[in-house]
Amino acid sequence: MQRGVERRVWQGLAVLSGAAAAMATRRAMTMTWRAVRHEDPPLHPSDRGVQLTDAVTWAVATAVGMAVSRVLAERAAASGWRSVTGAPPPELPG
Repeated sequence: MQRGVERRVWQGLAVLSGAAAAMATRRAMTMTWRAVRHEDPPLHPSDRGVQLTDAVTWAVATAVGMAVSRVLAERAAASGWRSVTGAPPPELPG
């Protein structure tokens, strides 16, 4: 496979794995919030009707969950790439 094509395939794989991880994480975070709080998470945390502690807790928990899931998704995608191609994935730009 040509280097340019490899890079584009890798970028597509990285985007797809990241999107899947983000959707799964959002669903898991919502389910966890409901299990712990017995209510839905704040739909609009910046709304003045949402308590500040709830808004900040949701923002921090979601940010941490998304960051962790991104790392795990990228590592899984890279591992899959190595399994299929026998080489590490091409470097992403920037």
